[in-house]
Amino acid sequence: MLGRSGLGDRTYVPQCSLYLPPSSGLAEACDEAEQIVFSAVSDLFAKTGVNPESIAILVMNCSAFNPTPSFTDMVVNRFKLRANIRAVHVSGIGCSVGMISVEMVRNILQTAPIGHVP
Repeated sequence: MLGRSGLGDRTYVPQCSLYLPPSSGLAEACDEAEQIVFSAVSDLFAKTGVNPESIAILVMNCSAFNPTPSFTDMVVNRFKLRANIRAVHVSGIGCSVGMISVEMVRNILQTAPIGHVP
């Protein structure tokens, strides 16, 4: 199906879509999200050389998917971020979540500038 659709080998397709009938549920959605989020965060740390323990604020968002544990909890635990990190996960409110997250970071920085975040 993928070959006849014009999609190449480098096209991302969720693993659950490769089965007939498609196998989709909470477990599959969490697995897919973890693969994407962990890969992106790993690449970010590798490319920037930032030490995960130096991160004081973590705000993550997703327009619709709201897993438990949250994305922030998954990232904090997987990458051993500091115990007193200010971590916020915003989701389930549609496409506007990106702007809301930016505003949230702005508000956090105004109340506790980076140099003063414990």
